[in-house]
Amino acid sequence: MRRWCLLLLALGCGDVDAVLELDLGLPADADRVAVVQARRGSVGFDDAWDASGSVAFPLSVAEARSVSVVSDGAYEEPLLVRVRYCSSAACDALGDERAPESRLRIERAFYLGERTFARWDIATVPTDSAPTADELGRCAVRGCRDGVAASYCRTDGTHFCE
Repeated sequence: MRRWCLLLLALGCGDVDAVLELDLGLPADADRVAVVQARRGSVGFDDAWDASGSVAFPLSVAEARSVSVVSDGAYEEPLLVRVRYCSSAACDALGDERAPESRLRIERAFYLGERTFARWDIATVPTDSAPTADELGRCAVRGCRDGVAASYCRTDGTHFCE
């Protein structure tokens, strides 16, 4: 599976201090392209997002895709991820300004010096262009512990990466 890099800052994927590996389960829609973007929680879903750091995947078949989201140093802010279902990879075709989208809010995705992991499965292309965001709590973000666990937090609520 090929991994793509989404940047929260316009830097390379070279020296970084925190990365979230996000596995996406994308639905099939032969007429659309999935355009994936990520931003810190200080930018809302309804704010204007520029095209920087986006990656596009054809939706000819339902399949899993992986992206690496590189931190910009704001570790404790939520991470917002959206998948827009556009006609073009640049999401600039006629009608793409109203493209439906899926939204995900991750409570905490990054920890200094750590690589974390999350999965987001999207069953179908939504019909709404501004849906309610799916939520992924900090304890569902894998990291700093080997193996599969029901929770990646200690009993006191702190993440194993803290």
